[in-house]
Amino acid sequence: MQKAVSLGWLASLLLAACQAGPQNTPASAANQPQAPVPVPTFTATPRPTTITVAEPVPTRAPVHTATPTPTATVEEDADGPATNRVSNLREGPGTGFPRAGWLEADTPVTPVARNQDSSWLVLADGHWIWAPLVRNVPRNLPVADIIPEPPARPVASNPVADTGSSAEPVATPSGSPQTPTGGSPLPSGLQFAYGIQAHVIDVGTRNRRQILDAVQDLGFTWLKTQIRWEDFERTPGYYQFTSSRTELDALVADAGRRNINLLLSVTATPRWARELNDDKFVAGFPKDPAALAGFIGELARRYCGKVAAIEVWNEQNYYVETGDRDMHGRDYLAVLIPASQAIRQHCPGMYIISGALTPAASITGKSVDDFVYLEQMLEGGLAEYVDAVGAHPHGFNVPPQATWEEACTAIQTTGNEFFNGPCDNPHHSWSFRSTMEGYRELLVRYGAGHLPIVPTEFGWPSFQNSADNIHAAYLYANDNSEDEQAEWTVQAFRIMEAWGWTGPAFLWNLNFRVVAPTTELALWGIVSNQWEPLPVYNALQQLTR
Repeated sequence: MQKAVSLGWLASLLLAACQAGPQNTPASAANQPQAPVPVPTFTATPRPTTITVAEPVPTRAPVHTATPTPTATVEEDADGPATNRVSNLREGPGTGFPRAGWLEADTPVTPVARNQDSSWLVLADGHWIWAPLVRNVPRNLPVADIIPEPPARPVASNPVADTGSSAEPVATPSGSPQTPTGGSPLPSGLQFAYGIQAHVIDVGTRNRRQILDAVQDLGFTWLKTQIRWEDFERTPGYYQFTSSRTELDALVADAGRRNINLLLSVTATPRWARELNDDKFVAGFPKDPAALAGFIGELARRYCGKVAAIEVWNEQNYYVETGDRDMHGRDYLAVLIPASQAIRQHCPGMYIISGALTPAASITGKSVDDFVYLEQMLEGGLAEYVDAVGAHPHGFNVPPQATWEEACTAIQTTGNEFFNGPCDNPHHSWSFRSTMEGYRELLVRYGAGHLPIVPTEFGWPSFQNSADNIHAAYLYANDNSEDEQAEWTVQAFRIMEAWGWTGPAFLWNLNFRVVAPTTELALWGIVSNQWEPLPVYNALQQLTR
């Protein structure tokens, strides 16, 4: 979502749910309340720490990363080389190599060689570790005899030249795409990986490259950006991918040179494609789904082999993303199916991710419970048209390991001075974990357990060191310190990796403290308005090394 509008609405809906109670039965009907629940009195207890790990579903080979497994430590003398903190092991000298496992802090290690610039060390077991993570490294280590080459990135079938900006849009015929008649099978590899969302459109070359530098510095391999259709096709059939306003060609080229996988999240219908009487203050569905399919088909054709995935819409169970249309899963499928066919016609190797739902209760005219909406989509055949299911499992002020049943106790332990929603009306939407596990339960129930869940947006906000004029709907951010933001984000990534059924996970967000420092969007940012790393940035950097 682009939160300038929708996060405020989301918080309002959830606050309303505290008073009205959820109006639908989510996936685990026996475990969900059906009426307003009085605020209970709890005695604070330690937060739950056990995570139930489901049996992994069959997945395809990774795009750039592999799922690590814990690696045995090497016993050495106490004063010998050891890890400074939790450290990843890799198959080669760089974060582009698959992870081979990890070591706890203070684990003895045996470096036997190094790469040419001594930035990476090879251990006795053949795995590589980033040199700054190891203390007491022996001097005069030899350069390794064999240094693996970085993994190759697939070559685009129709690469886009980095030609810079052009003021003139390119005219391309639009219209309803034909159903694909063949082509190579969909690729494999949409497994767990580290990703982040950033505002990287219309920022200029210098800022764009600073953003990509940060993604690499974090050790992440995926970047999500929102593509507002209304900005790229202002006139039917004229696509502005190279203009100074959009700069999409330049972004794709820059990301490709850095082996960063791109997820483009498409939303926001142009006015010419809307129903005449739609509420134009929200990002509604198109009048004719073929218009969206034409635009998405052109994205797939132009960036085939260069863009890894497209997310088709955003939070369609929510009024501000659908306009005056009925909010029902069948309405989304009417939009998704032509778009999916267009992608598979023009680029069978591009991943298709369903528009992520926002966690919410059902409130007439405002939102539909995301469990209910997902079930409606699955009943309509969602699994036939996507490679993964999008999700937005935000955490509010609830730690990631807490289920919705445990959320009230958890926030009474960590602090709920400003926001008490999980106690006032327990519901899955407050819980990162319950939202994700509820989606998984539904997918398995409908025979779609082979589809990974891709959190295209998740995170915890912190009011600490932020502007002091944030809307009251975001008071839960006051309960979260920057240290908690860091701790919970790292925990969430580790939980998702352990589940085994999560695809690339995209943290919200990298740089909104820079581009929108006085708005609520900044609360989720991981760098300051001067690009100084916050605790969550530093923690993530350590996590991926």
